[in-house]
Amino acid sequence: MRARSVSILVLSALLCSFAWAEGARSSFTVRGFGTLRLEIPAAWIEAGPSVSDPALVNVSYMLANNPKFQMIITAQDGKSYAGIKDPLAEIERRVKQSGQGWLTGSVETEVAVKHLDGASFHGRYYKLTDKSDPLPAGEFRYITQGIGLIGNLVIAFTVFSNESPAPFIDQGLRALQNARLERVK
Repeated sequence: MRARSVSILVLSALLCSFAWAEGARSSFTVRGFGTLRLEIPAAWIEAGPSVSDPALVNVSYMLANNPKFQMIITAQDGKSYAGIKDPLAEIERRVKQSGQGWLTGSVETEVAVKHLDGASFHGRYYKLTDKSDPLPAGEFRYITQGIGLIGNLVIAFTVFSNESPAPFIDQGLRALQNARLERVK
């Protein structure tokens, strides 16, 4: 899939400042919110946060010595959803709109939005397949992308892969589904 950073920035249109929780591989502190905890598989390595201007942070995970997978997670203040009567319906609309931007280069002809709900996390996502043949070097064949909420915290996520089915895609979705936010006291 091409234009990874453009699509990630579209999903990450809201801003929030972050600081890493010291020594916690699957946790990071979201100032004003608390600590976001993710159950990340041991085989994943943290590529670290990448900061752009304005203060936008993406947490990126990869498989050690395996360029076939990347997961990018962005957490941000969800104030823009505060006045919306049904925030999950709005998230579904935005996720579908994002997926439609990929359709011209995809095998799929429509975006099928799926639910991803856990005890705290409630979100929507889609999966698409790049139809390029051959696939350009450095690109990914499969994309799974979505947005979810944990309270007032918005989590945008993108999973890139060159394998399907791939256990790490399901592991990434499960990590989000089981995500929890420990509030600032």
